[in-house]
Amino acid sequence: TGDIQWELMFDAPRETLTEHMIDSPAHIAGDYVGVGLRNGQFRVFHLETGDNRVLHTFDSTPVEVAPVGDQFLVGTDSKTVALLSLDGTVEWERQEEAGRIQDVAGEDGIVTWMVGETLRCAEQATGELTWSLTAAELPGDAIHHTCLSPPHVYVQTNRGLVALDVATGDVAWETPIIADEWDDAIDVRVNMVGPVDVADTVPVTVSESRTLPGTPTRYARNTLYRLDPDTGEVLTRFNLGLDEQYAPTHLGDHLLCQSDSTLSRLSPSQS
Repeated sequence: TGDIQWELMFDAPRETLTEHMIDSPAHIAGDYVGVGLRNGQFRVFHLETGDNRVLHTFDSTPVEVAPVGDQFLVGTDSKTVALLSLDGTVEWERQEEAGRIQDVAGEDGIVTWMVGETLRCAEQATGELTWSLTAAELPGDAIHHTCLSPPHVYVQTNRGLVALDVATGDVAWETPIIADEWDDAIDVRVNMVGPVDVADTVPVTVSESRTLPGTPTRYARNTLYRLDPDTGEVLTRFNLGLDEQYAPTHLGDHLLCQSDSTLSRLSPSQS
């Protein structure tokens, strides 16, 4: 019906209201949705009633959140990564030295996160690292985004997509999408854009092609790629048009693709 089931308005003085701003995505674990607040609180809300409580208070803002079963993996802007249970227990906490925490994820007893240009993989139960790789150790010289989908961790680099074995960190395959797109007839810059996602076990990523400034022939294209999870072979390409594209997200075995002006729902046969 679209009726509001519950909502929460923070009752705080105007001068401190910004401290209660939500600064992380909302994610669901168990019967609760969890969000990080600017004042360092990680707060959970019951899905049915809206009843809420502070699960944990960090020294800085929780900015990255991922559900891991009935727990939350949280990254803060002071480079802390922690696993929280719904009873408020901090199962483990890790302080990183440098770099921004992003792309926190967890599945099948494994958690991953990016800190700066380094990808970490650890055991969910203990936080003990199983492997760690820098961008310099991977094909391509920059890591843009990652996606955990056992048995792989998919890494979007400045060249294309790389699949790592989640158990060892070894490269399972690499697909250099940018090299495939390059057209010598016109001067085109190709970038990998938006987070990589997985739809019905199939990794999905997007590239952006633009002519360089001053090029006589104007050219623009955004292309979505679906790749074989076992081999990295490009299964299909789909032209998304000319608008700036954002992250493709999965809805069952369909894909939702958002741009500046459109929202497209692609079936497996379309993509």
